[in-house]
Parts: sequence; C-alpha cells; structure tokens
Amino acid sequence: MKERSLVAFTLLTQTAVGAFVTLEALYFGLAFLAGTAYDDMPGNKVLLAIGLLVGLGLLASFFHLGTLANAWRALSNISSSWLSREIFFMLLFVFLGALYAGLQWLKIAPVGVRNVLAGLAVLSGLSLVFSISRVYSLRTIPVWNTLATPVSFFTTAFLLGALLVRLMMALAWPALPKDGSLGIGDVFPLAFWILEWIGLVCIALIGVELLIILLGRAKPGGRSGQPFQVVRNPVRPTESLFWLRLVLLVAGAGILLFQSLPGAGGGGPKGPLAGLAFILVLASEIIARFLFYEAGINQGL
Repeated sequence: MKERSLVAFTLLTQTAVGAFVTLEALYFGLAFLAGTAYDDMPGNKVLLAIGLLVGLGLLASFFHLGTLANAWRALSNISSSWLSREIFFMLLFVFLGALYAGLQWLKIAPVGVRNVLAGLAVLSGLSLVFSISRVYSLRTIPVWNTLATPVSFFTTAFLLGALLVRLMMALAWPALPKDGSLGIGDVFPLAFWILEWIGLVCIALIGVELLIILLGRAKPGGRSGQPFQVVRNPVRPTESLFWLRLVLLVAGAGILLFQSLPGAGGGGPKGPLAGLAFILVLASEIIARFLFYEAGINQGL
C-alpha cells in the first residue's frame, strides 16, 4: 500500500503541475502570437482536471502519512526538512491554483491579476516537484541520490502534463464555433499550431527519458556519485517490467511523431491517436515509478 500511494501521489501531483505550466504557456503563446488575451478558451475544463488530480494526490498522500495530524507535524520542520517543504509547496500550489481557477472561471478580476496569480502558482508548483525530488536524494540509497532523480521527476511532470493539456484542448477546440462568437475565431489555427508544437516538445522529453535510461544502463550499480547510476535487479519480473516500460515509451513517441508528420494521416493533435499516445506514456511512467521505488527497497529502504 505504501509504495502504491507514493506512486499515485508523486505522479498525480507532478502531472497536475506539468499540466498547469503547459496551460499557462499555451495561454501566453496564444496571447503573444495573436496580440490579445484569451479568457474564453476551453482551458477551464483543464483547470478542473488539474484540480481533480491534485485532490486525488492529496488523498493518496494521506494514505502514506496515515493521519492528517501527521501532515501538520511534518509541516512544522520546514526550515530543515524537504518533506516539510514538499507539504508547504503542495498547500501553496493548491491555494494559489484554486484562487486563480476561481477568478479565471468567474472572470471577476483583471487579466493582469490573474496572470500574477498564475505565475505564483507555477513557481510554487515547480518548487513542489523539486522538493519531492529532494525528499528522495538520500545518501543511504545511492540509486536515488543522483542527478537522474530531479531530472526524471521534472521530465515526467512536463511530459504527462503537456500530453494531458494537448489531448483535452484538442478535443475541445473542434466543437467551438469559428465565427468569432466566443472570441476565438482567429485563434483556432494558432491553437492547433501550438498544440502540434507541444507534441514535438513531448517527443523531445521522451528523448530525455530514453537518454536517462541509456546512461543508467551503461553504469549499473557501482559507486555513489555517478550521476545516472541505477541498480539492475536480476529478478526477471522486474527486468520484464523495465522492457515493457521502454516499449510503451517508444510506442508513445512513435504515435506523436506520426501525428506531427504533414500528410501522414495522423490527424494532427486531435483524434483517437492523441488519446492512445497519452495512455501509453502514462502506463510507461507508472511502471517507471514502481521500478524507482523497487530499486530503493532493494537498497534497504
């Protein structure tokens, strides 16, 4: 139960942060390219999804901590404990994100005020992901105490978050009128152009993950201090899961690449293939996170 709750908490919160950062980058990109702010885009549904992810992540964290009282005790040591900082930035991200989402939904504050709140929420979210990675930078577990841990945690956050936003926005935009009645008639082509670029960024992020995997396999076990060392478990089921994770990741990248090719019939960022790419990469990340905790347990966690 402990490892399952940790897998759920870390993946849910990292995906929420990555999705929020991607959504705000999408808003900024459209505003910059079109020369005006767009308040009425279907991003509110993405904000609801982010809120759901955060709520489920908090629920998973309670399963790990045991009781709510434990959470408050952990928060009391913020000056020296990365776990306390993780909880602090989690609560800050929830507060700022919820406040921004409420103002964005109701349109009861100027765009500038909402942008400031969004920026603060982004900073708190990134600090949350970094704090989570630092919680696992333990000298007693060399396999975790490497550069690969923060790099992979941030890569997972941006990859899953970007894929989620890409999928939800692509599904929402085709249903919207192009006659300008919602104020987004001119932004429709720009939106899909940006979503296609998000797909290319996701391919690059998958490339980063594959590089981490290759560096880790090239330097198994061994001395502490190797930046991307891993411990290769000789148990066959674990090895099989590793290769399954790799296949799923490459398959997801292949679908994203196919969709980005002009005239390939991939349907751009929309269509069933976009959903399939997200599912494959998500399954790969779930397996990767289980393997991450399995490696720590094998070193005496």
